[in-house]
Amino acid sequence: MARRDQSFDLGAELFEEGYGGAGVEMDAHDGSAIAFRGGRGDALGRRTPVIAKRAISPRTRTGNGGPVAAPGPARARATLAALRHRDRTGEGQVIDVNLLDTMLSLMGPLHSASAHLGYEQPRLGSGIPYSVPRGTYQCADGRWVAVSASAESVAARLMTLLGVGDDDRFASFEGRVAHRSELDALVGKWIGARTEAEVIDAFEAAEAAIAPVYSIAEVARDPHVVERQSLIDVDGITMPGLIARFSRTPGEVRFAGRPLGADTEAVLLERKHEEPS
Repeated sequence: MARRDQSFDLGAELFEEGYGGAGVEMDAHDGSAIAFRGGRGDALGRRTPVIAKRAISPRTRTGNGGPVAAPGPARARATLAALRHRDRTGEGQVIDVNLLDTMLSLMGPLHSASAHLGYEQPRLGSGIPYSVPRGTYQCADGRWVAVSASAESVAARLMTLLGVGDDDRFASFEGRVAHRSELDALVGKWIGARTEAEVIDAFEAAEAAIAPVYSIAEVARDPHVVERQSLIDVDGITMPGLIARFSRTPGEVRFAGRPLGADTEAVLLERKHEEPS
């Protein structure tokens, strides 16, 4: 074992803006700096569901969830790297992982495109610049479906399904981008004239990407979710199961939640054994 020259292995701390910077005095909750919302419209005051997207919006309040969870994987990876360093050198360190830096990283090349090309990605609701059509559309029975035609082959099959396979406006990606509004209206009209079941059957027959917009209750009944046991019952409480599934060392959720102070004695005893004599 490596000799420990520090009184700790590592500390991983999570702040909204990080240790320092102009915005460090901002309120310490996700809504004050970042909007990260998708899959439901009510959080944004909209009736139309939205496909998950990322955005930076100072002091925009849209509810909790996404921003708080986003740094988790980054913090986990950083912790593993710090532990490797500890094992090699015996040195502990503090890890600064924050909400803002994580969200900026998730935005990918947009910062480079803005700085070097002057490109600002437009606000397109559920749409994105490199996928047309893409969005949520309401069926004749009031149900919603999500459609995305990112691949050129999928887009071609979708145009044929919609009856505009020979329309020069939609024959290429550039044409679909230039006529985004017309195509979006056409898709909405086609879907709006049919029930959800009819729409999904037609899209699946055409091998075009589509999915129903679920309620939480419908997610739990989805055959894929049921077969994988993605939702589990622990102590009579339904909750998400384990995300990572190890082939040799499978994990388990042993309890739904421990009473306050249930592990205090065990933690203090372990701490006592770790202290140098």
